Amino acid sequence: MKYKLLLFVILVITLPLLSAQINPINLIQNQVGDVKFPCYFNGTFCSGSATCNVTITYSEGDLIVNNTLATNQLTYHNVTLNKTQTSQIGDYSTFVSCTDQGFSDDSTFSFKVSPFGKELSTSQGLIYLGVLLITLVLLGISMYWAVVIPWANTRNLEGEIIHINNLRYLKILLWFISYIFLIWITFLMKSVTENFLFIDVAAKIFNASFWFLIVFLFPIFTLLMIFTVIIFIRNLKLNKLIVEGIFPR
Repeated sequence: MKYKLLLFVILVITLPLLSAQINPINLIQNQVGDVKFPCYFNGTFCSGSATCNVTITYSEGDLIVNNTLATNQLTYHNVTLNKTQTSQIGDYSTFVSCTDQGFSDDSTFSFKVSPFGKELSTSQGLIYLGVLLITLVLLGISMYWAVVIPWANTRNLEGEIIHINNLRYLKILLWFISYIFLIWITFLMKSVTENFLFIDVAAKIFNASFWFLIVFLFPIFTLLMIFTVIIFIRNLKLNKLIVEGIFPR
């Protein structure tokens, strides 16, 4: 009961005489979107004659809407943004100045623009985190065995090859799998920072890293395939010599 009373007092104190309140707004990038906000006066909605002027700026200071009169929809006010005005991903700050029945007051709020028009929920965040951790573990395991698995063939004390190391093929495969895991990790980080967290610098870094790795994916795959074929042919020759009792150095 005590906490309920305290909460009520806080709400009464923080409720201005005339203010624009808003629920979380998330608009889709490069799409027409409505910024809607209710206007209250003495605990009730503003009258039909209330006017609200809106100014919207992007987080970097770019002016999106300059002191524009919002449309009074009786239960809320509205400002419509065109595709150009929602081209940037991130937080948009909104300043509202409302006048009703001779009283005026200002308020501010923010909303987000994202590629999907929504924020990362707790469940989605846990899923992304889980997938990321699993991929990091798999990357660590893959790279560990890629390093640990020996490359050299088995030799005797005289330095002659007496056994072909066929684990070389697994070592090459593990290095390539590690590269795929690295691409997947950068893609996950790119998606989260770009589409949900709106961290521009990090998003640009992970995006550049992702496409850099993608560009070299096919050349690396091709080189590894050629390298593997060369090793395979060489091993066939070495194995034939060993079977014949000839141990090359």
